[in-house]
Amino acid sequence: MKHRRFSHLYAVSISIAIILQTSLAQTDFWVPITAPYNGDVRSMTFTNSGVTIAGTYGGGIWRSTNDGQSWSISNTGIGNYYISGLATAPNGNVFAVVGSGLERSSNEGVSWGFVLVSSSEFRCLAISKAVQSSGTIFAGSTNGVTHSTDNGTSWSSFQMFNVAPIIALAAGPTGIVYAASTSYGIYRSTDNGASWEQTSLALGTFVSLATNPAGNVFAATYASVYRTLDGGSSWQQVVITNVDVKSVAVAPNGHVFAALNTAGVYRSTNNGTIWDSINTGLTNRYGALVGVNSTGYAYAVAGGRLFRSTGPVTAMYPSLPSLPASLTLHKNYPNPFNPTTQIRFDLSEASHVALTVFDVLGRNIAELASGFYGPGYHSATWEAVGKAGEPASSGVYFARLNVTDPSGRLVFVGTTKLLLMK
Repeated sequence: MKHRRFSHLYAVSISIAIILQTSLAQTDFWVPITAPYNGDVRSMTFTNSGVTIAGTYGGGIWRSTNDGQSWSISNTGIGNYYISGLATAPNGNVFAVVGSGLERSSNEGVSWGFVLVSSSEFRCLAISKAVQSSGTIFAGSTNGVTHSTDNGTSWSSFQMFNVAPIIALAAGPTGIVYAASTSYGIYRSTDNGASWEQTSLALGTFVSLATNPAGNVFAATYASVYRTLDGGSSWQQVVITNVDVKSVAVAPNGHVFAALNTAGVYRSTNNGTIWDSINTGLTNRYGALVGVNSTGYAYAVAGGRLFRSTGPVTAMYPSLPSLPASLTLHKNYPNPFNPTTQIRFDLSEASHVALTVFDVLGRNIAELASGFYGPGYHSATWEAVGKAGEPASSGVYFARLNVTDPSGRLVFVGTTKLLLMK
């Protein structure tokens, strides 16, 4: 009797599981929504109050106040209906790339007015929110990068004739701004656009840039996606099953989305390490654009149609771990050690880092880390060898961490004791 009852309960539980799996399988990730101007959307931005603004190629600018359910045309003051870039400043002003000009709206896209007309053709926009409350507006063009620190009243240009046009821009939470050239890799500015330097990713035809809340950057080419965790000092190629990427975007919880030319949309929930296809509900896999608004709804343009996630992705999946609250050098582990030990350090903001190993006489034995690192949790490994590759002898050593801010001011010096026992 007990065996028969157990079998019955087991069968019931299996049936319930199948029903649940079937109902879950029927929930698509995407749902088609009404698209402005036949779906030819080239850029999107989202205001803090929830207004969605879309820039089209030939139809100007459109607005939605109900998460894309309906749209209204908003071309008052627009001088050109071919929109290639949109961005929202912290104070709510919206900026648009309109051919060779930049326009601004102070009423969430209802009306517009030119703030800059140039002989250059502008391609992209980004707004850094880390330096001043109104934000610094950056515009990439065929000549380089133009930026404004006073809400678009005046502009300064940094000419980059040898690497322009600038095709994509992204501003990190710590104030580092990144610019992608079409053929000469990724550049960065650590002084709010006053100067620019090439990062270690110096080759590739880049099409899109995005930063996550931790300051990590994702750079898309037609053939791959690259990621940096240290402010551009080093890059790693991340793997997506089907490449030919058109654009990348980051949700408020840090999850990364990529629109692929012939394979729809992929998403990574672990900072770009693993990517999963999220194409349920898409009627066409020719992806062109993805974006995520402040409430966590994701948008995708695929095959000339506009789609939206069925729910906020920030509610579906957990957020990334928070950033370190302070700058810390941890004790190495293991200690004592032979032959390797790991030294961890935490950065609460982007900084220049020098991590070196000294012996008891103060001689520099090894350099474990050097360069510009983004905020987060970092580590370096010492394999008990010197600069020339010679094995280190048993004894006491010291690891010293020097940290300077982007202006060169020393903000931290820490030392930890290492004991090598052979």
